[in-house]
Amino acid sequence: MRKKSEYTAHFTFSYKELISKSITKEAYLRRDLVALTPRGITLAKINDMVALRVALQGMPTEETNNTAVTLVFADRDEAIGLLTEAVREVILIAKSTFGDKATEYKAFWIKALSKLSPSELYTQAPNIVISGNKYLVEMEDYGLTGAMLTNITTLTTNLVGLTSNTAVAEGDSKLVTGDRRSTADGLYDSMNWMCQTANGFFKRINKLKAANYTMYGNVGKPIVRKGKVKAGKTSSPKTKGIKATTKFNIKTTSGNELQYYFALTKRSLPPESAITVLYNKNLFTTTTAAKLGYNKAGGLTILNILNTKDHNDATYLVRIG
Repeated sequence: MRKKSEYTAHFTFSYKELISKSITKEAYLRRDLVALTPRGITLAKINDMVALRVALQGMPTEETNNTAVTLVFADRDEAIGLLTEAVREVILIAKSTFGDKATEYKAFWIKALSKLSPSELYTQAPNIVISGNKYLVEMEDYGLTGAMLTNITTLTTNLVGLTSNTAVAEGDSKLVTGDRRSTADGLYDSMNWMCQTANGFFKRINKLKAANYTMYGNVGKPIVRKGKVKAGKTSSPKTKGIKATTKFNIKTTSGNELQYYFALTKRSLPPESAITVLYNKNLFTTTTAAKLGYNKAGGLTILNILNTKDHNDATYLVRIG
């Protein structure tokens, strides 16, 4: 099987910087158009670059895209919680009715209920309804009602729809992200070619103008931190050398949602600035050290990643810079 490679942009600065640079370079290129036209830099090519910039500015940002997907996953996770509790309630009634050694109870029992995937949960939930209806008379004295079983059916149907929504949202998000990346790379490539050409031409005759066309894009590779956070525990990966403006790309890659924040100690509780990132192996949440609560003067310099769940381990991937 071919190894899946991660996307690498043609440039290393932010999209905001890319757009800002293109505006500045456009002004220089228009200023020097007469001198540069014989070198292949035409008004049409400048206008093509501008068109790419306009298109990029009109596309949803990564933050907007991620927020929309996160909300869809939040709806699904809420439905999982409601269905899990409804199923658990009937299982407990079965245990009270028959005892945990009885054959009748085993018809209801589900191993590791809280850890089931959405597909496993909505596959097994109907069995609870079938068994509940079968033993309804015996279990009514212990609190089971037909309405409780109907509720499980309703919640299961709802979960199927919401799970489908997450797949569609992820697919749409990838398309939007792919289009945005392609447009950004196109803008950079167009601008970079013209700037390199102009820089080479003016280097011989006007060093000040040549400097106008220098591209500053290589700011180094981001620092990558990844690991596991056990249920109910905190991980504190190193973040040496960052600033308040340092960019963070965060992804919870397995398990459940994690909370990310800067604090005084590795055991500090999450502040209001903590960011909760739901499990989504495909999408990054983009933020900055300051938005995560980083404050060097106040001593808030330790990155904490907290798993608030008591039953699931979770893993993370953080790109710094």
